[in-house]
Amino acid sequence: MNKLFKILVGLFIGLGVGSGVMTMTSCASAPQVNTPSAMTYNYARLKLLDLDQMSDLIQKRVQGYKRTDNEELMQEALELCLSRPDEDSMVEKLIDSVRFNASSEAAWEQWVEAAVEKSIAQLKNETTPAVDQVTYLILLENLIAQFRPEFLKQWEAPQFESEVIEKIAAAELVVSDAAVSERRLNLMETQRSPSRVAQDLIKEREQANTPPSRR
Repeated sequence: MNKLFKILVGLFIGLGVGSGVMTMTSCASAPQVNTPSAMTYNYARLKLLDLDQMSDLIQKRVQGYKRTDNEELMQEALELCLSRPDEDSMVEKLIDSVRFNASSEAAWEQWVEAAVEKSIAQLKNETTPAVDQVTYLILLENLIAQFRPEFLKQWEAPQFESEVIEKIAAAELVVSDAAVSERRLNLMETQRSPSRVAQDLIKEREQANTPPSRR
């Protein structure tokens, strides 16, 4: 009886240790959880909002700016406007609310430059969550699309739109695998680098203004 008891105790301890090892192994091999967004309004949240809801978000910041002269509110308004996927061409309907409420053209340009610099910095930061990477990519894409008509006209006299697009082109942004997967999963779209988009636009303008004999 005593011998049988010792055998049972040994088996129990053995199973307990084995179970512990299995549990530790299982935890170690578990897939990593995606880093959550650091943004209050990322592209995934903004894409769910309709025109009235987007207008309300932007107007609250515009009105706050008028009361306080707080430039950060208009910076937020611009980023909100540009960070929403634009399949329904909503950006064009919203962006004038930001631009034409600026105290000056210099203020508008300052907000745009800050949004571009912030986006480039976050896209070059390897710790930026994938959902936020896609948000900044969309911001730059939408800005390029909005500036495209004026940019194509600025062949002989480059102006602000040209400076912005050339800056995005020169950034040589590389889209991460995580951002590609994020966009494919949630938007069913492929993801191009905004730098490549800007570079192609520069080539398009050059070709349009090059005499046929020199092409």
